[in-house]
Amino acid sequence: VEAAGILASERGRRAIVLLTDGQATANVRSVSEAAREAASRNVSVHTILEEPIGFFKGSAGRDTSLRQLAELTGGLFRLDDRVTPDDAPPFPDILQALHRIYRIQFAVEGAPGGVRQIDVRVKRPNVRAHARKWFIAP
Repeated sequence: VEAAGILASERGRRAIVLLTDGQATANVRSVSEAAREAASRNVSVHTILEEPIGFFKGSAGRDTSLRQLAELTGGLFRLDDRVTPDDAPPFPDILQALHRIYRIQFAVEGAPGGVRQIDVRVKRPNVRAHARKWFIAP
């Protein structure tokens, strides 16, 4: 939440790449609050759940909130489950996504400040739109 506030004054695309083991330790805010804060400041959050290389894979269930945070803010979720350090890391597709951002503008009716759902679709075959699921009306 604090990172979204810091990025709010920056011009251009704003994104956070969160690399985590998925263990909640000292969370002060919920995932929903963090997603709302980031989305209200037009900051996408890309989450990477890192599994220790060579250790038992035990991320089942931990990825749900990280996946939700990414989806709600228009970010990507990736699981870094490399078995060896030589396996391909999950970062290149996130970096690629950051370089291919398009801005869509539209008029919003109704009271300002309300949370609105949005569903972006593309007619062209083999093209996928990745967008956050909601926004806060200005």
